[in-house]
Amino acid sequence: MKIQKTLQLRMTKENYKHLERQANFIGTTRNNIILLKLYIHRYVRLKEDEISIALQEIKKNEETDTDIIVSDFPEFHQRIFKDKSLYLYSINEYASALFHVVFPKEHNYWKESDEKSDKMNRVYNIEEDILNRFVDFSKETKISQKTLLNYAFMRDLHEQTTYNVSADKGSRKRKGLEFTIPSIQKLDEIDCREREHKINQLLAVIPTEI
Repeated sequence: MKIQKTLQLRMTKENYKHLERQANFIGTTRNNIILLKLYIHRYVRLKEDEISIALQEIKKNEETDTDIIVSDFPEFHQRIFKDKSLYLYSINEYASALFHVVFPKEHNYWKESDEKSDKMNRVYNIEEDILNRFVDFSKETKISQKTLLNYAFMRDLHEQTTYNVSADKGSRKRKGLEFTIPSIQKLDEIDCREREHKINQLLAVIPTEI
């Protein structure tokens, strides 16, 4: 598969507005949300007629649709498309169709905001192996750490994970993490003695559970 440096999406105005509002809620950029969604839906395989119908529906709104350019499109994401049947469509067309198909199915769990959520930094001691995997995953996918973390809190993964974290604090590093206010509110519901352990668990599972 030929490596492409950018991704160009065509999206209806309605879906574009949802995208912007979703980015606002977790305090991130539009490009980060797009890369995150492509990762989340990495196992979705569209049929040829689904792609055709989706592109036709987007084109119907040609006067009000929107082109979005994701510069520096990661090779990691391009590999997601390697084993998919693109038929005669480009990655740009397939991804545009994918967003059109999945957007209506996401509204039950994506939260939205008219304004960007305020953010706050907190520092925790993170197990080195967990921290390294989390940081490497963020670099490879080019999805920012704050995007991954606050999406995980939006989905309440902190309540679901029971990942076994080592009790050996000698192998831990201090790490500043950027939380949105909605994430901080959820974090503060956890007993203060358990918060650091819960953050370690969450960072450990983010690369595989989101």
